[in-house]
Amino acid sequence: MVFGYAYLAYECFKSVEKNKPDIEQLRFLILVAVLTVSERIGDTFVSW
Repeated sequence: MVFGYAYLAYECFKSVEKNKPDIEQLRFLILVAVLTVSERIGDTFVSW
């Protein structure tokens, strides 16, 4: 999990640091991050 979060954060940072970031790639990375966090939170509620 830590590697997954770190990789997403690194790719997002790298995309934002460019002079002209790729909006589609940035949207994809944000979507994957939101889905990962939602899955983690949702798993807590579903597992009861």
